[in-house]
Amino acid sequence: MRLEVGDGHALHVEVHGPADGVPCVVLHGGPGSGAAPWWTDFFDLRRHRVVLFDQRGCGRSTPDAGRDLAALEANTTHHLVADVERLREHLGIERWLVVGASWGSTLADPDPAVAAAAAQRWCAWEETHMGRPGDPPDPRFGDPVFRLRIARLVTHYWRHAAWLGEDELLEGTARLAATPAVLVHGRLDVSSPLETPWRLAERWPAAELVVIEDEGHRAGPAMDAAVTAAIARLTAT
Repeated sequence: MRLEVGDGHALHVEVHGPADGVPCVVLHGGPGSGAAPWWTDFFDLRRHRVVLFDQRGCGRSTPDAGRDLAALEANTTHHLVADVERLREHLGIERWLVVGASWGSTLADPDPAVAAAAAQRWCAWEETHMGRPGDPPDPRFGDPVFRLRIARLVTHYWRHAAWLGEDELLEGTARLAATPAVLVHGRLDVSSPLETPWRLAERWPAAELVVIEDEGHRAGPAMDAAVTAAIARLTAT
């Protein structure tokens, strides 16, 4: 389905599992990577109602930042949060389990060749710090539209510090003090150092930090298993 969210943006949305299942929403990484089908592997589709959607400007949502710079307009953290709430209300869901990974100046030189070359270099850098030595490359980086999309959106969000104040997220954990959560993080993650979830867990009494010793930013078997177990535990009745 498609959900019009205003400002010229329309989101691609998928719902998997039974209509009366435990509602869960997936917030994909990037910004800009899109909600890949493998996300459903973490869930039991016999009992989980899983909502996947491509955030503004990426995947099958329109406009696509890899093709149209208009995708960067009205595309901020606050817009994305509002989209999540709009989607929840549209589907008539009161509460849901939130599952997310990774994230969160643009590459608008008017010369497409310059933008394409910059995007290729950016994605090569992403590959270097997100994976471990010997890991196979992400096949999506072979697509020039995907490279430009993710490079534009990531740099757009990083340039503006995600439109969040210093320590705004940490200070906001007071409102989540009693909400259970599991933070799964790879000790070898140099893209998002372990200090970040550690500081978050210190401020969030109901959150459990699970550290995967031999994995980094890109999930491997141990991290996949930990996420699957956390989802099962948090949605147990």
